Amino acid sequence: MNIVFLSFSQIPSTTANSINVMKMAEAFSNCGHELLLLATHIIGDNYNKTNVFKYYGVKNNFSIVRKYYPDITLGWFIYGINCIRYIIKVKPDLIYSRDTFGAYLSVLFGFKTMFECHSPADGKRDKMIC
Repeated sequence: MNIVFLSFSQIPSTTANSINVMKMAEAFSNCGHELLLLATHIIGDNYNKTNVFKYYGVKNNFSIVRKYYPDITLGWFIYGINCIRYIIKVKPDLIYSRDTFGAYLSVLFGFKTMFECHSPADGKRDKMIC
């Protein structure tokens, strides 16, 4: 299966979410899926593509494409548009998203989409129903 993993994570980073994203990407690929990870690109970050797999201790068995995320108020909107434009060209079998807006756009454009969320989408934990 051809999967695009849509992440809001900055790669590389020491944050738990970036570690989880890289480990999940490796796991999908280990299961035989062709995986493309979309991650944020912020001007001036210290990304080094040749060392990122070693940095996280994962196999180099998936691709990483970074999409521009401007450091402005509506940066998430621009990032989402950049990602969906790329996804439309790739035409994957599945979108696995950790980005709310990206998941919304993926569904809107008719892609099979799975959304992973670690808190309520509105950000209000006290309204979460389990």
